[in-house]
Amino acid sequence: HFATTKGYERYADNAKRIREAGLQGAADKYAETALWGNPERILGQIEEIRDVLGDFEIIVAPCFGGMPYDQARDSLELFAREVLPKARSLNGRKVSFATV
Repeated sequence: HFATTKGYERYADNAKRIREAGLQGAADKYAETALWGNPERILGQIEEIRDVLGDFEIIVAPCFGGMPYDQARDSLELFAREVLPKARSLNGRKVSFATV
């Protein structure tokens, strides 16, 4: 139904790509795009994305998949302390952040 709902056509395209890739293939591709790891790894991932896309925005969702609240809080605090200040301006280019 998304294909015929104005403004949601992209969802139909995405569903088609998921069907073509298969569930495991789609899950693998999704995981490849997630930022994860220690602060240095995440900064490297952000810099790679910025080099390809230019200025961009990251939405941070620190809790998912049943992660305990304390672990999500600690992760977000580490991100805010170690990643955010360095990533805000990599080589003079802008990276914006939002949290959910």
